[in-house]
Amino acid sequence: MQFNGNTTLSGGLIVSDVITAADGVVVTLGEGGGFMESSAEITIAVNIEVAGTQAAPSVLRGYSHINTYSGNLTGSGWIELQAHNDLCGIKMTGDNSAFSGTVVVPAAELSANRTACGITPSASSANATFIINGAGKWNENKERSSFLKGSNGTYYFGSIVGTLLADSTQQRNNTVYVGYLDSNSDAVAGHLAYETANHDRGQTFHKVGTGTMTYTATRAYNIYLDEGTLNMAVADPLVYSSIVFNGGALKLAEACTADLSSQFVFVADKAATIDDDGVPRTFATAIGSSVAANFTKKGAGALTLAAPPTYTGTTKVEDGVLYVINGDYTLTLDSSTAEVTTDKDGYRKFVPASVAISAPTVVWGDDFAKVTVSAEVTSNYGEGGLTYNLKIGGNVVDGAVGTVNNGVVTFSDVNVSGLNLSRYGDVSVEVTASAGGSQAATSGLKNVMFADTIGWVNENYETTTTAAAGGAWQTDVTYDATTHKAAVVDNRFSATNCTTGDVVTVTIDDVVYATLSNLSDSDMDAQGAIAVGGTEEAPKFVLLTKQGDTVGWYEAAGVTPVLENEAYDIVMTFDYNSNTYTVTVNGTPLTVGGAAAVPLAKAQTSVKDIDFLGAGSLAAVNGVQYEGKMAIDQNGRKYATVAEALEANASVKGAVIKLLHGSATTSAEGWNFDSDTKTFVKKVIGLIFLAF
Repeated sequence: MQFNGNTTLSGGLIVSDVITAADGVVVTLGEGGGFMESSAEITIAVNIEVAGTQAAPSVLRGYSHINTYSGNLTGSGWIELQAHNDLCGIKMTGDNSAFSGTVVVPAAELSANRTACGITPSASSANATFIINGAGKWNENKERSSFLKGSNGTYYFGSIVGTLLADSTQQRNNTVYVGYLDSNSDAVAGHLAYETANHDRGQTFHKVGTGTMTYTATRAYNIYLDEGTLNMAVADPLVYSSIVFNGGALKLAEACTADLSSQFVFVADKAATIDDDGVPRTFATAIGSSVAANFTKKGAGALTLAAPPTYTGTTKVEDGVLYVINGDYTLTLDSSTAEVTTDKDGYRKFVPASVAISAPTVVWGDDFAKVTVSAEVTSNYGEGGLTYNLKIGGNVVDGAVGTVNNGVVTFSDVNVSGLNLSRYGDVSVEVTASAGGSQAATSGLKNVMFADTIGWVNENYETTTTAAAGGAWQTDVTYDATTHKAAVVDNRFSATNCTTGDVVTVTIDDVVYATLSNLSDSDMDAQGAIAVGGTEEAPKFVLLTKQGDTVGWYEAAGVTPVLENEAYDIVMTFDYNSNTYTVTVNGTPLTVGGAAAVPLAKAQTSVKDIDFLGAGSLAAVNGVQYEGKMAIDQNGRKYATVAEALEANASVKGAVIKLLHGSATTSAEGWNFDSDTKTFVKKVIGLIFLAF
């Protein structure tokens, strides 16, 4: 039968002893459509587009002979190679490289001489799947029992499930690549050489593709692990030459009981990975091939190297235990692997490294020039096995040395003055641990917000929108250069860099004097605030918080304010893990209902804005009182009169003038006089401090 034009066979078989087609003609075989010879051995010389389905595949059938299909397959459908009787079948010899479908050899009741369906090298396809269910009865007519029907060629299979057979007397010295479709269902069985005596004529097998293949075949000459994983699931694969680690992995399934180490070949600059499948194993032969290759041990079992390894790359243990005999060799450990105390005489013991570092505790020194950082460390590296680094703002702090004591690594009094840390933004603090030069673990990130003096005034007592680094006032603050006073009524300071983290601390280390606040006019939209409530006779600190379902000002116990005559340092700490905040005044916690941690008035994740509301003036006072004669300032300079001291320090931030002799005076503009301590300090009147 001659096809002179493109034709579609939608079902049924064309039975003929002559099946050909004119040049360029393609016959489409639909569901159940196909060819079979009638009585003579023939060559089917027709290009076929396969359109069959899994339920109804296209068909090439040998009725009473082994027939040759010399055309080319294209398409992506399913096609079956069938053997109708004994000593018959289909041998494909065309170019099927463009075929991306599935070739099936069906399971059948096999006699000793039946099912000779197979392919020559050109008929393989790296794009196709081959399901070989029925090939495989050895007999004296050996070609008829081989799926691989060729010699000295190269086969390419996208995917294989089933039995590959080859006869070492007729089908020899082929190279077989399997796995291009990255399937995890590939399963190769059968014999890749027939006679043990002729094993050197067997096939070289390459596992390619990223998938995992189950391998139960035997008598390969060489096995190359190029990519993915070969799951060796036969007791002894009888590999007659080498198993070459060319970048792929070998999994020794529980069924594989042979020690294959004498056949292992490592390749320079290629990874060699072995998975013991959780089964204890011993390799009696040295592995490594004396090349620079990296070795990785997987699987939950204990793998014992009873001979010194010879590779010079890294050693990595992902799971289980690796024992290596003592000897004259050097192992370079991957950063994720640790050597631990051995429990096997004469052997070193290696396990996956375990390192965990807690979020650090950060304690800042004066003016943020120094910092002490500590973090809990859990590790199996052993004493001295790790090197620790301190990172601030993502950069390693040079010269910072961490010491470990009782599971805590501490960096003490680290000088960070050169980092020029902003007190108004936020900065990350973290601790890292490294082993062998590679980072093994990193602590949680600790964000610290610097809001030390919050930019109320600078060293020149300027409180304009450009005064404070890292933030800005909502509106300009009225400033009197003569009296060095600045009105701060209804002004808000916004930080340039807000902190979002677990804990945020805002410190006012300026001296603040308390006066009664008009709480009815206060902003109730803040997440937390402190003010002075009560009466002039009985003033109280109050906190803005949520008690039950009600947000409002609640009286706080712990410190009783003294109006206008006593200075206060205030620290507010916001904990976004518990959605609460705490306030200390001069170091003493304020409590509401007996609790120091009070709920946020409004749920937030960071401190963004600071509001200072009140009447009067604001100035920074951070001085230290000194003893001496006449008058003395915060720097210990002595003055003959109070007036001289006040004049000399009129533009000095943090000025404190102490009277040593003479009468007390309260006439200095912009200063407050404390008759008990005989000191003048810059005056601040009014207080509502809110954080948004």
